[in-house]
Amino acid sequence: MKTIICTSVLLLFVFANTLFAQNEILPADSLKKDLNQLLTIVESSHPDPYFAGGGKIAFHRRYQQMLNAIPKEGLTKKEFYSAIIAFLANIGDSHTGLLPNQQPGQESGLPFKFKVVEKSLFIQVVPDKKYQRFISAQLISIEDIPFEELLVRQGNIRGAENDFTKLAFMQFLSLSRKDGLKNLIPEWNTTKPIKLVFRKTDGNNEDLEVEIPFQPVEVITPATLVNLPSTEKSDFAFNFLDNKKQTALLVIKDMNTYRESFEYLKVLGSKGIEQMAANAYKKYNSTEIPDDWNKLLAGTPSATEVFVQLIEEMKVSGTKNLIIDLRENSGGNSIMREIMVYLLYGDVAVKTLDNGYSIKRYSDQYFSQYNTSKKDSLQNRISITGSSYDFSNEECYAKKELEINFEETFKMMPTFWKVYSTKKYHNPYHQLAKVLVVSSPFTFSSGLNLLTGLYAMGAKVVGTASGQAPNNFGDALMFSLNRSGIRGFVSFKQVITYPNDPAKGHCFTPDYPLTYQKFKDLHFDPNAEILFSLEILKK
Repeated sequence: MKTIICTSVLLLFVFANTLFAQNEILPADSLKKDLNQLLTIVESSHPDPYFAGGGKIAFHRRYQQMLNAIPKEGLTKKEFYSAIIAFLANIGDSHTGLLPNQQPGQESGLPFKFKVVEKSLFIQVVPDKKYQRFISAQLISIEDIPFEELLVRQGNIRGAENDFTKLAFMQFLSLSRKDGLKNLIPEWNTTKPIKLVFRKTDGNNEDLEVEIPFQPVEVITPATLVNLPSTEKSDFAFNFLDNKKQTALLVIKDMNTYRESFEYLKVLGSKGIEQMAANAYKKYNSTEIPDDWNKLLAGTPSATEVFVQLIEEMKVSGTKNLIIDLRENSGGNSIMREIMVYLLYGDVAVKTLDNGYSIKRYSDQYFSQYNTSKKDSLQNRISITGSSYDFSNEECYAKKELEINFEETFKMMPTFWKVYSTKKYHNPYHQLAKVLVVSSPFTFSSGLNLLTGLYAMGAKVVGTASGQAPNNFGDALMFSLNRSGIRGFVSFKQVITYPNDPAKGHCFTPDYPLTYQKFKDLHFDPNAEILFSLEILKK
């Protein structure tokens, strides 16, 4: 296990910057001190902030240009924020950036929800019947700017490893908020409707002007032939797609709110874990949040219990195929990967799973947010002098000497240990003919770790590439600039999942990509990836 906790960069945006005096001018001296603080944090914490941006000289050239561009009279917080996001975007790391510049009464952006097919966006949800003709239409341009140019611009305002990262960020960070649209399209006059061009399913283009913000009348979604399991009581659930139960569908939408994660993080002494568990309890229960830790955990869904139930039902029914839907899984705690691999493939499989390796960088910023007692325990292995790299995981991987005490790890999760210790599933309990994993650009962080773990066991991947590069920088440290109050996050770990396959490490292309033609053949069904999977299983 190269990593256990992968904080989803998508979830970090819940904790937005709240900058009330957006038009207040900050003195140039204060801004320069904030930039110096930012430079120190990035260079001392990030494993390699020069890697994707042309090297150290290019990095410092951009920093100097940003510093010199500050006028004597200063900048507003909004202007300063825009300058910083462009600088950080050039690091090319989706786990390094700023939290959204959220303002009181933040106005929404485009009133549509989109789906990524190939490298384009297609409308999936419209807010009014008058727009129903645009369902499944392709976005061609905004304010006469071609979509291809918009994708390039997205990479200039937010760090991204590949085009699918940009497509994910464009949807939830730029198009969904008025200020995001303005960042993406500075030339847009926000007092006027925004101009859009869509290519409808008949092949014809149609212009559309939309008032921003738009007040939705009703949510209209296209019909689907797929019966997805309900995730109302848990972020992971399953059902069967045929009466004979030959094909099961397991949907895992999130990896933050399951019981085993809270058990594990509690043992690690993670800060705020009690509140996280309380939030999960509140999400799934109508009763008052209990003070007792065990009662609190009992009210949160268990991945072990759901997966065991699935496997038992598949064995009884003689199920041949399993489809695992990770399209909306933006990450969380990746220990779920070990739980699933064990229950599906057995004890040997989980203990020999090739996870690649990681290189961690320790810094003052790191130890300010993690248990500082760990600093002393590391002294014997590496020299901690304010900032230091830990290559031990890479060295062990190269020597094939990774020694992990799985039993001790699994004991940290009593719910899983209760099942594991029986050894009932040590040998593969139910043999499946095929396992397919469905991905999208929103299959991120630990969601991608789960995908690559299943792929290593022989599962095939269907859908659209993940926005998360398997070889990436990850795990984020939070920071706050002292004078402007702008908040952000910076990576402290390099993760290498595919050491010998840089192409796959840059972008995990599915075995069966969902093409536009296939999307069209499946009548633009919002769950076309599942229908495509069923076609594959019939071959």
